[in-house]
Amino acid sequence: MPRRHSRLLLPFFLGLATAWPALADEITFTGQLGHDVSLPGLSERLATIPISAASMAVAVTGTPEPMVSMHRLSQTAIVEGIHGERFPGLRDIPSDIVGEGFMPNAEALLTVDPDLVLQWGTREPDIVQPLDAPGFTVATDAIPPQPSYRLEFEGTSFREYYCGVTLRMTNESDETLTEINGFVASMKDGEQVGRSRGMSFLNLAPRESGSALFEAPHAPCDEATEYVFIVGACRFGPGFSPQDECAARIVGVAPVAETAGTP
Repeated sequence: MPRRHSRLLLPFFLGLATAWPALADEITFTGQLGHDVSLPGLSERLATIPISAASMAVAVTGTPEPMVSMHRLSQTAIVEGIHGERFPGLRDIPSDIVGEGFMPNAEALLTVDPDLVLQWGTREPDIVQPLDAPGFTVATDAIPPQPSYRLEFEGTSFREYYCGVTLRMTNESDETLTEINGFVASMKDGEQVGRSRGMSFLNLAPRESGSALFEAPHAPCDEATEYVFIVGACRFGPGFSPQDECAARIVGVAPVAETAGTP
């Protein structure tokens, strides 16, 4: 008899079927977008698109065996972290199934033949639609983001007609941050009162912090109540990554806005 879960929670779904095989005869659940999903048993060929989903799956199951493909940033984080040390074969798993903005590459997915594709359920529906035509079994979820870079306010300074805002970024991931470039919007009561020139945080090793001075011309240093970091470009490895994926990995500490933005 099928078991029904009100919403897919990846750790619960995978862990439940692993710990109690009797419950994995047939699994039926409702995805975040309200559609029913049925599997004959525990997924044996899992493809994950949300960045945090792959490491979550490996951590819960204790094995990389179900994984057939993942987001390239998922692979970078895994390979350079503890899972990469335990399971070196993860570096060989295909990671070309996702384009910019979590848009799935259906052709690449067809080559790995997944029995379950995990996709975001809290973003635009157009990132799910390309998975419908090929007939993939798709589960949508609201996996919470796992910020990797903490951004804190250090102080303001004044030089000629420039107001300077110094921010400190701490790399809380297990991989070296190559570069995050951006600018700071100074806000007062929800209105922008200053915009800085672009600056970069460069080559931050895991647990390492670095500071950058963002100078805004003719901005009132003593009036801003919040500072919003706007991502211009970022590199987690040799290549550039989409701005929205980068912004999702940054968490601000007041008076820095908790969520980073994109242009």
